[in-house]
Amino acid sequence: MPAPDVFLDDTIVAAATGPGAGAIALIRLSGPEAFPILGRLLTTQPRWLHGRARHLLVEGLDDFLVTPWFAPRSYTGEDTAEISCHGNPLIVERFLSRLKDAGARPAGPGEFTYRAVRHGKMTVTEAERIAHRLRARLPWELELVETGPDAGLAFSQLLTQVHLAQADLESAIEFQEGDGPDWEPLAMEIRRIAAQARLQDHWARLPRVLLLGEVNTGKSTLFNRIAGYDRAIVSDQPGTTRG
Repeated sequence: MPAPDVFLDDTIVAAATGPGAGAIALIRLSGPEAFPILGRLLTTQPRWLHGRARHLLVEGLDDFLVTPWFAPRSYTGEDTAEISCHGNPLIVERFLSRLKDAGARPAGPGEFTYRAVRHGKMTVTEAERIAHRLRARLPWELELVETGPDAGLAFSQLLTQVHLAQADLESAIEFQEGDGPDWEPLAMEIRRIAAQARLQDHWARLPRVLLLGEVNTGKSTLFNRIAGYDRAIVSDQPGTTRG
């Protein structure tokens, strides 16, 4: 994720959909010059209305839809144009090239979300959840992101408990009454949050191993031996595991 704040004053562009061909591709253009830059591709300047898509045609490019989002009511908190065009990679690259020639800078990895955080559109914790959601490659990883503890909320609640314990301690010292706060529940909560964080980090760092070979050569049997129990179905019938 980019760090230099100086770049927050420019306008960035990138494809928001993944590489490869598809029916529709989305290109995001965000920054103070988003609409002037887009306007340099057009022969006539439309009247932009927040959130209302406009169907446009640029000769030599494609016919496409533009959905305008004005600051601060956008993903990044900046003026943003979301361009929906046909999902041919050649068309997408042509759009990106024209927008860069018109003054946009190619966005760095995660820069749209970085700007959203810097403009107060989301917290760092929410940004991390987005990153984990995009990186999830297995169903249980995605489930862990969706159902796992909210680190920001947990920290906020923990901080509240610390402040209450501090008030109890100061009261006990000031008025010489009571035994002060019971620190054990607070310590247990800190240990619980730390253990959950270590577990999530552990699962995220586990290596991926691929068992590759011809059909019916013993991949499932080998996998079961490694796992220590019959995790995969094995059979003399070719292709059983794939079925």
